[in-house]
Amino acid sequence: MSRTGLVIPPGAWLVAAALTIVLAGAALTALPAWIHTRSPAGRTLGAAPA
Repeated sequence: MSRTGLVIPPGAWLVAAALTIVLAGAALTALPAWIHTRSPAGRTLGAAPA
């Protein structure tokens, strides 16, 4: 421990935390887009104009 009381976590923890944040962001972006592509496009394309 240094004089200031600052404790820096090991580098592996920092890399793991950064990777977790990136993967969580990717999942939160991709999953809703994937879910919305599950409905058939024909329903939308065949809809009458509003």
